[in-house]
Amino acid sequence: MVVGSEDVTRTKPSPEPYLRAAELLGVRASDCVAIEDSANGLASAIASGAASIAVPNDAVLPERGDFVVWPTLAGRTVADLRSLVR
Repeated sequence: MVVGSEDVTRTKPSPEPYLRAAELLGVRASDCVAIEDSANGLASAIASGAASIAVPNDAVLPERGDFVVWPTLAGRTVADLRSLVR
């Protein structure tokens, strides 16, 4: 599933892209995990209520907040993602 800027009226950092994706999947955003590498994307994910993972790449991301930081996705599993959903 891909939700792009043409699919929403407000783009990131608005939560609308994540909320729209959850709607299209027929689930609540709070049952989803969002993986982001940008400050706007991370803000969008957090605001949507999704469990949010910050994976720093070249962007400067907040050091703390309502998200977890994984330096990389290498070695991560679906079980790791599931453990983040409340």
